[in-house]
This record gives sequence, C-alpha cells and structure tokens, in this order.
Amino acid sequence: MHKSTDYFEQQDKHLVIFDFDETICLTNEKVKITNFEKNVTLQMTPTEYSRWRSTKEYEKNPEIWKMDFSSFQGYPENGIPNERVINDLRFYADKDHYIVALVTGRDNLSGPKAFMKDYYVPVNKMILTCSGSPNKRNCFRSLFETFEPKHVTIYEDAVQYIHQCLEVCLDYDIPFSGILVNKDKLIYDWRNINE
Repeated sequence: MHKSTDYFEQQDKHLVIFDFDETICLTNEKVKITNFEKNVTLQMTPTEYSRWRSTKEYEKNPEIWKMDFSSFQGYPENGIPNERVINDLRFYADKDHYIVALVTGRDNLSGPKAFMKDYYVPVNKMILTCSGSPNKRNCFRSLFETFEPKHVTIYEDAVQYIHQCLEVCLDYDIPFSGILVNKDKLIYDWRNINE
C-alpha cells in the first residue's frame, strides 16, 4: 500500500514518555520526610510527594527537612506491574513511528530497568533517563532536542509532572497529550482533576 509523504510526516516522531513509580510499577513504598523544626516525620507515596513538592514548602526552608528515598533505590522488591500501562508501553515500542522513553525521578536506572525486563518490557527499544529530582524538565528538553518529536504523550501518576511536560512542549511548540495514571485506571481528561 502506497502512502503519501505527508502521511509519514504525521505518523512519524511521536514521543511517548512513561514514568516508573506508580505508573509502570505500583508499590506501597513511601518517601520519608522529616521536619526537624517540628520534630515530625511524614510518609508519602510518590504521588503525594510530588503534590507536596509543588507547594514549594521544601524550598521555603530546605535545611529543616531531611528526605529518605531509600525505598526507591534499586529493584522495587514489593513492586507490582501495572499491566494496563505496560501493555500500552509494549504497543508503542512495537511500532516504528513511536519513540518510547522512560523519565523517572529516581537517581538510578538499574532497578527500574531490571523490573521492566522481568515483565518483558522491551527496554532495548526505549530511551531511559532519570532526573534524580522532582524537576523532570531537563529530561524532557533533552528528549525534545534529540528527537524533535511532532507530538508528545506522557503517562504519569502526578499531575505536576504532566504540567512540567506540557510547559516544555509549549516552549517547543509541540502538540501534547497527557494521561494521568491512577492505579490501573487511565484518566485522559486530567485537566479536570481537582487536587
């Protein structure tokens, strides 16, 4: 079947970005955050942590906080694969006109990579990056600069990271769609989520 040139232009260079924790891998692990001023330790899921960081509470006085991410280092021993998201990831990785990437806030890729391999995710067909912080914008920029996508789709468990990706897409004038992952439920109309 013959296709016109502009058919391939429309189909080509669609970048699909996946998050790891609470998107590909579901866990009950928590980030431990201690406030030395109030002598209080909070425990948050990755989604709760990203919401908390978006309040800028940490940035107001970083020296009173200590964060423990030890539960999110290495292989997620108690991790459960999110089959719905993994099936979508496999679909995109199997098609030549999609570029598939993992952007995680972790500071090391070995655990996520081993976990995905255990569940037959084709990591050899993906770009794997980690921001090592709650700010993923530089990872998004790097992917956009490298691949010059015509469209970007992101799968994320936190609206804050969807907004970061949208912000960078607007800088690059790239059409954008975001999918909010809530356990095994995918929310396409994430803009109506009231957090």
